Amino acid sequence: MITKYVKIKPVITLADEKKAIDFIVDYMFEGGEYTPWNKEAALITAIAVYFIDGVEFEKDDVIYDCVMQDQNLHAHVNKFFYNVDKSDKKNDINFTYINTKNHVMESVQKIVDFKLQKMIHCTDEKHEMYTEIAEMANAVANIGRNVQIAAKPVLENPESIGMIMNILKKMNESKMLNAKAIRDVMVDTVMDVQKRMTGK
Repeated sequence: MITKYVKIKPVITLADEKKAIDFIVDYMFEGGEYTPWNKEAALITAIAVYFIDGVEFEKDDVIYDCVMQDQNLHAHVNKFFYNVDKSDKKNDINFTYINTKNHVMESVQKIVDFKLQKMIHCTDEKHEMYTEIAEMANAVANIGRNVQIAAKPVLENPESIGMIMNILKKMNESKMLNAKAIRDVMVDTVMDVQKRMTGK
């Protein structure tokens, strides 16, 4: 870390705040997993990187550690936090910085809540898809021996395969393709061939 005339930026722009918000959110979803324990370190790091002038971090620096170990830098970062040990007057002097940090963290919380809901919803969708696939497998298995008899000419007949592929292609273009639709097309086609073979 290289420091020279360390100070809080005279103007913290919306772009600076957005970078800090994105950085903290990314830190809280490390490797695609929710990692809330990273929040404090991410916030301190974001303040040092996006809201402070006169400091340059080097490639191998652990920025959080640099902040904690450098008394001057740490003092500047601390101005973004309300300090119960200080008088209201001293905290009032830092009001703008505290307010900026609070605004950033409110935005972070909204995005984190949204991402968590999305993760939960995605998990529900995966569960539903797995259930549909299991149902499809059971439906095919339950048709039993007649399916094998009926499916053989379908699989051996290029015309039947072409018909199935055309149906699936049209369904895909219409955004109607899912596990249930594939199951229905397969079962309907096999049953249709079975009827033609057995006359039932």
